[in-house]
Amino acid sequence: LSGGQDSRLLLYYLKESGYDKIITYTYGNKKGEEVEVSRKVAEFLNVPWYFIEYTKKNCRKKYNNKKLFKEILEYFGRGYALPIIQEWEAIDGLFTRNIIDKDCVVLPGFTLDFITGGHLLFNEFLEESKIPKKVIREKIYANNYTLTKYDNNIFNEKLEKKFQINFDEGDIEAEKAAELYERFDFEERQAKFVNNAVRVYDYYGLKWYLLFWDKELIKFWNKVSIKDRFKRKYFLDFVNKKYENLMKYAPVAKKDNTKKKLNIVQKIYYVFYKYNNHPLNFYYYFKFSTYLKYIILEKNTSYNYYIAKDYVKNIKKLEGK
Repeated sequence: LSGGQDSRLLLYYLKESGYDKIITYTYGNKKGEEVEVSRKVAEFLNVPWYFIEYTKKNCRKKYNNKKLFKEILEYFGRGYALPIIQEWEAIDGLFTRNIIDKDCVVLPGFTLDFITGGHLLFNEFLEESKIPKKVIREKIYANNYTLTKYDNNIFNEKLEKKFQINFDEGDIEAEKAAELYERFDFEERQAKFVNNAVRVYDYYGLKWYLLFWDKELIKFWNKVSIKDRFKRKYFLDFVNKKYENLMKYAPVAKKDNTKKKLNIVQKIYYVFYKYNNHPLNFYYYFKFSTYLKYIILEKNTSYNYYIAKDYVKNIKKLEGK
């Protein structure tokens, strides 16, 4: 249960449908803004709520066990997606504390943000009648291939084969452009990457069910206009009416996405701050020296970048390269 919209909607409907054997869990940094929000959501809906704090000791213990970490990367990645290990410590902690057992079914809120328009963030989709095809390609790469050091144009041929379109020539209607952008996201990001996060449940022998991948639900949202789905407008209007009191009692934490120019002193401070104050404490899986090395040598501060580097190393070892 995060402090966002998707998991609280799922929980709301479970309660409304009469389910009584429900527990919720939140994880990460105990000072994170979403922790208090999720606790209040659980309190409002009268369900048990547990918090699993990510500590340096516990996370590093897992990361430093090279045999276990390698096994996790291989099991979670399956050779076709970046392994998503963010819930590893949480699920392990729930078992360790005897909060859950293998009879539990996990219901994550994956993908609802996408089908309701959460990835339609580019104003061109609404403001322009036509968009250059190469712009759509750039937006697809910007959203999906941010970790590679290589020129993303190495993917051009594959992308053109997938859509049967020459992206270097001409324009395309804005609505069609949005459809292409979302189709790539749906088939390549959501299906292969985001939903691959269920591997952590498999690893611990848990059953899971992706409620928001219901075919009828996807068909419904596919019929909603881009204008109404843009930045989740229709969805947010709906939830604010569906459970207005819950939204007032536990409003969603606002994220500051403002990008500011930092001087050298601020950048150094930010490096230390980010490692110790990530809202989910993901960086604790890595030693600070490892984190610093990637920043200095690789010039990349992304948590996923470190996972990708380790995963590629393991794949190369398996291939004998």
